[in-house]
Amino acid sequence: MILVAGGTGTLGKRLLPRLIERGEPVRALVRRADASLPNGVERAVGDITDPEALKRAVAGAGTVICAVSGFGGIRGADPRTVDGLGTRALIAAAAAAGAERFVLVSVFHARADHPNELQREKFLSEQALRTSGMPWTILRPAPSMERWTWVVGENVPSGGKALVLGRGENPVNFVSAEDVASVVVDAATAADQAGRVIDVAGPEDVTLMGIVGRFEAALGRPVPVRRVPTAAPRAMSVLARPFVPARAWQARAAAVMDTTDMSIRAQAPDGVTGQRTFTEMVGSAVRASGGGPLPEP
Repeated sequence: MILVAGGTGTLGKRLLPRLIERGEPVRALVRRADASLPNGVERAVGDITDPEALKRAVAGAGTVICAVSGFGGIRGADPRTVDGLGTRALIAAAAAAGAERFVLVSVFHARADHPNELQREKFLSEQALRTSGMPWTILRPAPSMERWTWVVGENVPSGGKALVLGRGENPVNFVSAEDVASVVVDAATAADQAGRVIDVAGPEDVTLMGIVGRFEAALGRPVPVRRVPTAAPRAMSVLARPFVPARAWQARAAAVMDTTDMSIRAQAPDGVTGQRTFTEMVGSAVRASGGGPLPEP
């Protein structure tokens, strides 16, 4: 049995069908009893911060995949709660249940001194996994193409403005969740993956204004831009924290993305480079939109 935590997220929605196609028995940890899951996926309802729910979810699971993220803005979900405390609780529960393999989907540039809380919390969870006693694999994907296509261009196909946070001129590496899902499946099922830390990058570095340019190419028209100065996300990251912590973190992430080197100058020797380009991603999103707003990935 393979347990997937985060099965309804941007990555999880692409991961579950791949595991089912391979004939693997799959269970998904979901927050809501009515969450939509592919046929054949067993449902475990509970929150990743609930020890009793985690104990039930990991029971009988030989492999655990942690694909959760506090980025999406779900109430109560932020990097400290989900990527930090919740992930480390899942690691502890899996180790106590005798899981034979644990795959952690971490994040590109995870380190203790990163200016983003997400990278810091993921790094701490990596350290907890390394000392858990379980065979482990850590994947470090770049930011999601699907997510940032939506952030920048949600209203663009229907004639609205693109959203550019900060200057929009800093090159960032993005990777498609489709490519990441393929790497996760290999990490969870192949025999030679234990003890590996694998960077998963996209084929190109792209600026936020570069994403706008790809929308213009796909639509065949200029796209108006709503610019949010760099100082505004920084201010929001402080002011929104007591009320909407996830949105506060997203604002902080945007400010960091605008000013920090998040490119990939050379892929690590043990790394994987995805194939899908941003041009393909945006073109597909525009066609699927039918002229309406982009759905959240």
